[in-house]
Amino acid sequence: MVENFEYLYHDFLRGVSKEDQGPWLEGSKEKEKLYMLLHYERFRRIFEEIPIGKADLHILDVGTTPFTFFLKKIHPYYDVATVDFSELLKNRCLQYGVDFIKCDLNNEVLPFPKQSFDIVIFSEVLEHLIIHPRSVFIQLRQILKDNGMIVFTTPNLAALHKRILLFLGRHPMEPVTRYWEPSIHGYGHFREYLMSECLDMFKLSGYHVKTSLYESYWDCWNIQRLKLNKSNYSKYMLISFLLRFYNFIVRIRPPLRMALFIVAKKRL
Repeated sequence: MVENFEYLYHDFLRGVSKEDQGPWLEGSKEKEKLYMLLHYERFRRIFEEIPIGKADLHILDVGTTPFTFFLKKIHPYYDVATVDFSELLKNRCLQYGVDFIKCDLNNEVLPFPKQSFDIVIFSEVLEHLIIHPRSVFIQLRQILKDNGMIVFTTPNLAALHKRILLFLGRHPMEPVTRYWEPSIHGYGHFREYLMSECLDMFKLSGYHVKTSLYESYWDCWNIQRLKLNKSNYSKYMLISFLLRFYNFIVRIRPPLRMALFIVAKKRL
């Protein structure tokens, strides 16, 4: 099934494109589809960690996206639940058979009994929280079953493009004005982290880290390249060269990549 991920994923997106009722994650069907395409590699990597063949597997996806629905469609015999700070995708969760609970992690405690889940997906959420992250990791540990697993991703604060921005005197994170009012995804990136910080939080919160990798799920430079007007050929060639050079550097120097990927098990 993992080998067929590309086909399964794009087949799912074709099905979503035929749906008539939203609401949509990014405010429109086309923007939601673009979001899912840009995050394809991240979701593929998470999907690889989901075991196949365990009929009673219980999964919690923290932060609802259409990938939550994809998991349930591909693994209909798994119990898939999700929590989100808004009810934007609640009705679509019901349509796909996903258990939905509204919960703002900044102000509320996860409303699940202890040892409820085999797997928790905690992907691209930590950076949006305005509370101390260790309290969230401890909550997640409590609702994990013995030997339960958390699949975690977050942006890499030390990514190459952020170092370049700092060198140029520009802030590498989102404008502070985005913290004032939450958007579809909650608050902006309130705080980003280094790999060492994340590993320390896991260990101090009662986890055994199984996998820790630097990943390049998406590349802001390539996204900008897609937006280039090719009529300006010289500019296009210059950006293309810079892209190739940038990608070469992050391939040979993993700590400069854009994302952190960690798989950890609950320590008994």
